[in-house]
Amino acid sequence: MSSFEMAAAWFATGAVCGAAAAAGAALLWRRRLGRFLSFAAHEINTPLTAVNMTILNFISGALGPVEKTQEPWLKMLREQAERLAGIMGDLRDFVHLKLRDGISLQLEDVDPAPILAAAVESVSWGFSQAGVAIRTEADADLPKVRVDAERLQRIMTAVLYHCRKFRASGAIDVSLKAAPPGRVRVHFAYLGAKTAAEESGRPLELYYPARVRKDQILTATGLGLGVLKLFLQEQGGDIFVSVLPDGRSAIAVELAVAGGRP
Repeated sequence: MSSFEMAAAWFATGAVCGAAAAAGAALLWRRRLGRFLSFAAHEINTPLTAVNMTILNFISGALGPVEKTQEPWLKMLREQAERLAGIMGDLRDFVHLKLRDGISLQLEDVDPAPILAAAVESVSWGFSQAGVAIRTEADADLPKVRVDAERLQRIMTAVLYHCRKFRASGAIDVSLKAAPPGRVRVHFAYLGAKTAAEESGRPLELYYPARVRKDQILTATGLGLGVLKLFLQEQGGDIFVSVLPDGRSAIAVELAVAGGRP
């Protein structure tokens, strides 16, 4: 082997070793960042839980009588504290999915109707104060779905907040129906703003809320629909968005029935 060939071989070896070292360092940094953000989310959630429990104790009367004039403010605090807890839960799951080893799902076979009812109830006070009606209907004898119930309620609640944020007028109609093959669909419909056809599906992009814009208009609520899609796909479900030229908008959350793909 000539001196030139030896030099080239050493250069190639060094480049490979350097690339491997850089990849290892990047992986180590990613894991460290994931652990740090998980720790931060835990630290934020701890006092938030204490605040939420205190609010519940006030509302229930466990800490003494509450004046009627104070009740609306306590209900507002409770709803917003629960909303913040939901966003923190989504952020924690996102960190685990993207920077750590994934999320540990507690999958079980459950009736989806009570989960939807709990999500609607959790936002009902604030929606009523804003003059936004939620009309719900559900088919009888729906099959059970295979989901993480706590996370599914967070997803449904987040979708309701999205509908409220981007609703132009009228009620939000929510239906729960079977959707063959092997699916149950939660359908959210509302009248929103007119949207260009090429923009209608973009809210499902994972990093859509972070895209650079020339205006200051918010494009999402919470962490966005793209994150919810990620969580649903982890459970064998999915989410779809459609917007008609006149602004009629629909969000369909599809869930895998029990016995199907987990």
